[in-house]
Formats: sequence, C-alpha cells, structure tokens
Amino acid sequence: MRLEHWLYTIPLRLRSLFRQSQVERELAEEFEFHLEQRIASEIASGATPEQARYTALQAMQGIEQHKEDCRDMRRLNWVENLMRDLQYALRALAKTPAFTAVTVATLALGIGANTAIFSFVDTVLLKLLPVKDPLQLYLVAYHPAKPHTTWNYPDYVAMRNHNTQFTGLAAYSLSLSTFGLQTAASTQQAAEITYGIFVSGNYFDVLGATPALGRLFDAQDDRAPGAAPYIVLSYSYWQSRFSGDTHVIGRKLWINGYPLFVVGVAAPGFTGADVAFRPDVFIPIMMRGQVMHFPFERWNNRKNWWMAIIGRLKPGASIRKAEGELFAVCKDQEAAERRTTSDPRWISTAEQIVLQPGARGYSYLADTLHKPLLILFVIVGLVLLIACANIANLMLARGAARQREIAVRLTLGASRGRIVSQLLTESVLIAVLGGLAGLVFALLGTRVLASFVQEMSWAPVMGIRAAVDARVFGFTLAICILTGLLFGIAPALQSTRPDLVPALKEDVPGSTGSSRVTLRKALVVFQVGLSLPLLTGAALFARTLGNFRALELGFAPENVLIASIDPAQFGYNGQRVRNFFDHLRARAAALPGVRSAALAGMTPLSGSSWNDIIDVEGYTWKSGERKTAWVDNVGPGYFHTLGTPVILGREFVEQDNPTTTMEPARLKLGEPPPDAPGRHVAVVNETFARRFFPNRSPLGMHVHLTFQSPTAYEIVGVVKDAHYYSLRDTTQPMVFIPIWRVAPQSASLIIRTTASSTQIAPLLRREIKALDPVIPLRKIHPLTEDVDRMILIERLVATLSAFFGALALLLSAVGLYGVVAYTVTRRTREIGIRMAVGAARSSVLWLVFRESFGMILLGAGLGAIAAFAATRLVASFLFGVGTHDPLSIALAALALAFSAAIASLLPAQRAARVDPLVALRYE
Repeated sequence: MRLEHWLYTIPLRLRSLFRQSQVERELAEEFEFHLEQRIASEIASGATPEQARYTALQAMQGIEQHKEDCRDMRRLNWVENLMRDLQYALRALAKTPAFTAVTVATLALGIGANTAIFSFVDTVLLKLLPVKDPLQLYLVAYHPAKPHTTWNYPDYVAMRNHNTQFTGLAAYSLSLSTFGLQTAASTQQAAEITYGIFVSGNYFDVLGATPALGRLFDAQDDRAPGAAPYIVLSYSYWQSRFSGDTHVIGRKLWINGYPLFVVGVAAPGFTGADVAFRPDVFIPIMMRGQVMHFPFERWNNRKNWWMAIIGRLKPGASIRKAEGELFAVCKDQEAAERRTTSDPRWISTAEQIVLQPGARGYSYLADTLHKPLLILFVIVGLVLLIACANIANLMLARGAARQREIAVRLTLGASRGRIVSQLLTESVLIAVLGGLAGLVFALLGTRVLASFVQEMSWAPVMGIRAAVDARVFGFTLAICILTGLLFGIAPALQSTRPDLVPALKEDVPGSTGSSRVTLRKALVVFQVGLSLPLLTGAALFARTLGNFRALELGFAPENVLIASIDPAQFGYNGQRVRNFFDHLRARAAALPGVRSAALAGMTPLSGSSWNDIIDVEGYTWKSGERKTAWVDNVGPGYFHTLGTPVILGREFVEQDNPTTTMEPARLKLGEPPPDAPGRHVAVVNETFARRFFPNRSPLGMHVHLTFQSPTAYEIVGVVKDAHYYSLRDTTQPMVFIPIWRVAPQSASLIIRTTASSTQIAPLLRREIKALDPVIPLRKIHPLTEDVDRMILIERLVATLSAFFGALALLLSAVGLYGVVAYTVTRRTREIGIRMAVGAARSSVLWLVFRESFGMILLGAGLGAIAAFAATRLVASFLFGVGTHDPLSIALAALALAFSAAIASLLPAQRAARVDPLVALRYE
C-alpha cells in the first residue's frame, strides 16, 4: 500500500512542480465547478442568483484558503516561497549595489581560496585512483612506525609467488626514468627526451586498467630478462606525439638505442599508481637491463631497492594474515642471503610488514605536500570564518536600517520564521554570488599552487595537477550554502526581534537595542581572535624562510649551472663514459662566458646521496657510534667551480684519477670492485676533520671506505662544510674521492659562467652533438633552482600564509571600523553633551580609541591562547625559531594594534569634530 501511494503521488507532485501554471488553472477550474454546482443547488431551492452565490461562498469558507490547503497537501509551497524569496532578494540586493559588491568581493576571496586549496587536497588526499575497485588495493610497506614503500626485485618475486591473500601483486619503479626516444635505428639527430616507468607484467591487470588501443602487458611479459621487447604508450603521449595514429600498434621505437614494439595505448586518464607521475611510456621490468644498459644481476638483488609493490586483496581476505605471510617470505629471503654472503653488513633486512591502503595510490611528492596542504586548508578556513564575521556585521547594520520594513511585516501578521527564511535566502544568495566570483580566484589560485608544485619535480611530466571539476564545484556549492547560513543566521534572528512601536515610528537611533551593538562587538572580538594565530603563524613561517635564506650553504650557487647527460643510456660504458665526459668538460670550459667547469657524481641538494661504512686511521670508535660518512666522487676543479673554499691542503688534480676505469657491467652490487692503479687520495669536510682529528691536522692521515676494500685513501685536503642532502639536516662527515675511482656510468657537468642557462644550453648541445649526435642534453638548470626547491614548501607556506594573514588583518580592520563608526553614530548625542559640559577633543578621541582597543585586547587575549596551541602543530615546519617565539607574537600583536589605530582614527576624528549644538538636536 505504501509503494502504491508513492507511485501515485510522486508523479502528481512532479507535475505540480514542472507544470505549475496548468495545475493552477485546473485547480481554479475545479473550485469554480464546485462553486457553480452549489449556486445551481441554491437557485433550485428558490434563492435568487445573488443570494445563491453569497450562500455558496459562505458554505465553501473561502476559495483561496482551500486552494492554499491544496497546495500544502502537494507539499510544494516551499518551492514557491523560495522562488518569491529569491526574487525579493535579487531586488533588495540590486537596490544596494555598494553593499552587494563589498559582500560578494569579500566572500569571493574567502570561498575562492578554500576552493583552490580543496582542489589540491582532493587530488592529493581524497581522490581515488581511476581504476577498478580501488578500495581493494594495498601498498606493501615495512617499518610500522614510519612505513617505507621501497622494495627490491627478488623480494617482490618471492612475495608475488608465495601468498594466498592477494589476487595479484604488481611492482613499478618509484621514480620516473628519462629515456632517449628515436623512431629510426640510426640518426644524426639527438634522441627525444621522454619519461616513463618500469612495471611488472601483471601491473595493469592488478590495477584493473583497460587499453584504449591494442593490448597491455600480462604475466607472460615477466618470463625472462629481455624476452618482452614491448612498450605501452600513455593516452596523452599517444595523442601529443603520435597525433592519435591508430597505426602506431606494432611500430618499432628505439628507447635508449634499444628497439621496442608498441603493443598498446593506456586508457584516457590512466597514469598509474603514483598520483604525481605523468609517464609517457610504460616498459616491462624484464627489459630494464636492455633499456638502461646494465645487466640483470645489477638490479636483480636484495641490495638494490628501487620499486614499489601494490596488490589487490581477495574479497574477505585478512589483512593481518597477508602481512604475516609477506613478512615470513622476507625473512626466508634474508636467511637465504645470509647463506651466500660473506659480509653480513650488506644483508638487507625488512622489519614488520604493514599494508597501507592503496586506493589513492602513493607518491613521495604527494606525501610531501600532505601536511602543508592541510595547514593551508586550515588557514583559508579561518580566513573564511573572519569574512563571515565581517559580513555578519554588515548584515546587522543592514538589518538595523530595515527595522521599519520588518516591523511592518510582523505587524501585518507575517510569522517570524517566514521573515527569517527570507533573510537567510538573501544571505545564501550573497554567498552563492560570492562563490561564483570565487571560482575565478580559485582558477588563479590553482595556477599559483601548480607553479609551486611544478618546481618540486625535475621532470615536466611530474607534478600534482588539480582542476576545478565536478567534485570541486560540489564543494564550492556546499561551502556557499554553509557560509550563507553561518553569517546570516545571527543577523536574521536579531533583525526579527525589533521593538515594534519605536521601529514603526522610524526612531532607529534611539530604538537600536544594546544587544545588537554587543553582538557586533563580539563579532569583532571573534575576528581579532582568529587573526592573531594567522598573523603569528605568518610571522613564524616568514622567519623560518628568512633563516633558510641566511643559511651558510658552503658553496656559491649564483652563476652556477648543472647539466645532466647520460651517455650510458646509449650503450656507453667504463672507459668510453670517462672519455666522453672528459672531452665534454674540456669543450665546456672553452665556451664563451664559462669561467670553469668540473664533473661530479653527486651535486649539492640534488636529492642524491651515498653513504658508506668507513674506518679512520688513529680513531677509536665509541660504543654505539655510527661508523658511516657521506661519500661523493668529484673531478678536478670541482670545489673551485662550486665556490667551496679549501681550508687545508688542496683539491683534486687530473693526476689523482686512475689511468684506467673499471667496466661497471662486470661489477656485482655489494662486492668491492678491483682496485685501479694510481695514488688513492681523498678530501674531507670540516665536520669530518673536527670529529676524527680534533687535535691534529688530518692531512696525510688515511680513511678506509668499505666499498673498495682494502684500499685506504690519504687525506690531501679539507674543505668548508656544505649542505648536500638537505638544508635542515646538520652537516655530516663527508669524504670526496676522485671521480673516476668509482667508474660511474654518468656524471653531472658543473659550469660557473657569466651567462644564463638559455645562452649556454645551445652551445653545450652543439658540443655534445660534436661528440655523439644521438645523445641528448637531459637538462640544464641553475644551481639556485635546487636551493629554491629545497625550501619550496617553506616558500609556499610562508607566501600564502602571509597573504592570507594580511587578508585576515584587512577584514578585521574593516569590521572594527564598521563597529566603531556605528557606535560613534549612536553616541552622537552623548558626545555632544560631553563636549557641551566642557570635555576636550582629546578626551573624546580617547573615548573612541579606548573602546576600540578594548575589543582588540580582548580578541588578542583569546587569540594568544589559540596561537600557543596552534603553533605546536606547525613545529616541524619551523627552522631556527621556536613555536612560542616572542618576536613573532609581538609582530602579530603590533600589526593588530596598528590596524586598530588606523581603523579607529577616522571615526574618532569625526567624533572629535561633533558640533555640540547639532549633536544635542540629533535623534
């Protein structure tokens, strides 16, 4: 019966909503029919037509009331009321364009900022991967206290083959690889730079991805090294590079000089399990050795951790049981390695396995942005609350001006709830208009955030990309409605409680109750209380950024360029790599505008690191002391080119390099390479010298590096400490050795120049082409970019918090000005009396300023409590400054005091210029 009732009534209500005029016409015709029937009955009883009509109308007890009852029964009168309220609100806002413009602009800034930040929060933290049933995906990690998702290939294979809780475990490389792409086997043109990742054969199957064209990889592509010479293109790369050509399937492409056949194109929008990657191509893991030109054994071992593992859990499977199974597999792998490795220090171990939800994927870039985005989201939320308080003050003033209108409506019988509903409709309409305008600010804001995020990544295809999509529109609509209700409810309730008699007499100044003024003051206190934590946080972040800027780096990054070239990707190895770089360095040093050039295996703040176990001559290790140091291999002139001062001894010269270079292809990871002939020398930093040789010179002493047992290096120089891995970390002991002692497959070229990278890049490409026309210049950039990238999060938070802090300060000042001006207007007669009995202008000024600063002090007191609690949440972002830094709090308080003085100055001057005779007649 219930279902039949709804099947009958729902179509009727929908018809009443969408065909209202026809329904109203039918309703009128029906009542007219009943009226005529009643009139005819009365006439048949002997009444005259006039008497019959009068009697019929009396009997029906009001046709219009019955019509309204019918509309209520349809339960659609609220729609009609809403439409009337919207029409009335539009007319009311159109009559006050200045008020409308101010409120809409204020909300546009607040809502636009929230929308922009939410678009990134949604992309990084909320949005699910565009794959089949993403909630079934889990990332395999270890170390529960601080989960790591980096794995090695043998452990992955063992876990894939020996588990019962997953439908499949897939693996993919954790970083984008830079490839050189050619469409022909041999060419005199440099290869195109493209970016991609290595994936297991079941990668697409586990994620539930489907092809847009051709096929994707499958388990057969994991059979053996080199047995799957295939490549899958991303949809966007297929469109941009191959113009969506369907004949691309089966086409042969040369990646780093190795031929691969295109077998498929991924579906639109599919970018893999890393939300920050936008790979151009996907290549089977089994082809990594062929494409990267180093043997299978170099990366198929438990010492090379370079991939992530993601799996799809079976329906009803136990997470705890899955973790236990995988942990047991890892322990079996560790035990097997112990039986074959002589040096236990090289054995890789994994602590307790933990499965992390993989529905949103994982990315180091996204993980880095996680907390800063939440902090910014809180900041813009507070700014929006301040904006709401400001507009609530304006709405209260507007309500005071509309007292007579509201009193008349109440006197004529309108219910208070109906008027509150109309006023709230007006508030929500203002919020929606502000939200629509805020979308423009949101688009600009997402571009600003995107520019910051793009700086975090070295590849142009990396980066979190947020957009104003349907989810963001939904958030904006929700926040508009919530905001409209938030700032509209108190003024609506306050405005519908007027003193009817004075209000009908238009006695506005005298009739305005103290409750309205108290509420407006409370809103100002609320604004100030929220502004102080924002300003304090902005000051702390600004001081943190300043501390980073003033940090002694240990090198001079200005006018230094870093060029990345990788000839090993095109088959270069050992001595051939060395010859290429030595010739390139010599050619680069001779370029116009170049002052010096040098080679290095690892450049400062590049994100690369090399840590080794050491032994130092004459030093006795303490219990629990870490026997490690950072290591880097650098070429002659490196410290001079970088601008790092040599404190003792000398830096490297060409004679310090060995005469021959070991072929990396013959080396096994974790085993010491054969020692090349020649002198073994090293340069150490100040921290190394202070720690291991506190009372003597380190020159002539020796340090032993485990990776090249049993050779010891003689220390020939000491250089100034420099930051290599991070600006936050304390400087660690560091050892530099000649660049060709470790047979690197690639190196970075460091150039100190008086020209810009745009001027040097074409000249350097010309020199590379002269050495080998196929090898591309991967990237050339100023070293200052690496420095800026290290403090990018700090720059982002400091810049945006300063902007939003200033906006909050402005809104608070405007709110304070409105209340003070309103109070001065109300007290005009009182001020006139004071001045008539002899009060000085200075005392009137102080009267106004005292009330203003009273609100500021109360708000600042509440805000200080909030600031002390809030700054603890951002302690990890601070550098060189404490969470309760007195200077930052003092700066925030001074900013509030200054804004209060400015906001109160004009109303105070107006009060001091009041003519007592005019004021006494003021009412």
